[in-house]
Amino acid sequence: MGKFTERCIENLLGELQVYAERANEAMSLIVDNFQLTYDEQEDTVDLTRIEHPDWYGSDFEKECKVGLESYEGIINNDIDNLFENYFDLVESYFSEFEEKKRCTLLRKLMSSSSFFIWHQSLVIYDYICDFKEQDCELMETFEGSYANSVLCIIDDFYSFIRKVVDLCKIYEIDAYEIATSLFSTSEDIELSLFDKDYIAEELINKNEVIMNWKGQNNVLTDMFRQAKNKGYLTNSLPDIAIFLKENFSCFANTKLSTIETQLKNNNSSANAFPKEEKRIKIDN
Repeated sequence: MGKFTERCIENLLGELQVYAERANEAMSLIVDNFQLTYDEQEDTVDLTRIEHPDWYGSDFEKECKVGLESYEGIINNDIDNLFENYFDLVESYFSEFEEKKRCTLLRKLMSSSSFFIWHQSLVIYDYICDFKEQDCELMETFEGSYANSVLCIIDDFYSFIRKVVDLCKIYEIDAYEIATSLFSTSEDIELSLFDKDYIAEELINKNEVIMNWKGQNNVLTDMFRQAKNKGYLTNSLPDIAIFLKENFSCFANTKLSTIETQLKNNNSSANAFPKEEKRIKIDN
């Protein structure tokens, strides 16, 4: 059994589970302290800090520091000096055990990282990553602080999971199917993390015609926003975002949460209204 002859399988799964749990705690810190608010009158969406009452006992910066130290303690453990990193551990495990044990490992990882499949947490996280360089308040909150380290922890685990999903494809394991068996499907759940090619494959199977939009992206989202505001379109903004991503080539590499934010129109430079001469107005 190679590298696993002197270690207990349960200990291995336990280490991976703790690794996932630490990353999950980092994501929960973001969700617990930030929220997106939509102002219908101003037609803007903004990220705001959640003000907890004194009895809540929440100190965001302190909790970020504790989370970082806990995460570093796991990473610096060197996984008993047998593996270069956690993906190396998973890769070795996959090569030495049968499919049933591989799927058990995947279920452990998925169950321990539930905040990574919650739509609200992904939208908030994507918003921070997309706009923290443009928003002064966001930059002040995250740059040069322990809060930024929390984002790095989340990035690290995202990268790890995507590598694991790619490994599953090599072993012909459907990670997405395993995820759907663990989590009930609803509008609050986003499972595409477990198959980054899921949308693209779905499009190929449906033989959809892709529109090649050559104008600015914000002109297109502005048109759909107008149609939504005037009542011509009754679909939800998440539905419209999915339609744009699946049917317009200019949005193929854009995150759904970013498209949805553009549809709501944030006042940042990335989402501002198009110039008047370029705007395509939908009249009553």
